[in-house]
Amino acid sequence: MAEEETGDFLGFIEVKPHKDFLSGVEQGNIVAIAVSSKGEGKGIGKSLMEKAEEWAQQFHQLVLNVFAKNDRAVNFYKHLNYETEVLKMVKEI
Repeated sequence: MAEEETGDFLGFIEVKPHKDFLSGVEQGNIVAIAVSSKGEGKGIGKSLMEKAEEWAQQFHQLVLNVFAKNDRAVNFYKHLNYETEVLKMVKEI
């Protein structure tokens, strides 16, 4: 969790171990990440991602899910050198 000295909430990240269903590879998984409006533009997201990457060194891979239409988040992750590996296809019935 990221806070200012005043105790104001700036953001959080939740990570956990994950075993890939198909390959059996143990990975770190970013379950959730959020930055408050007060924390935006201050490097909070990048700092939280760096902490997650430090934690995930034991796994050698860190994975996350992001909505394809969330351009802002997709571009943020691409800027941090994350790559698309799987595309989830959906059809409304």
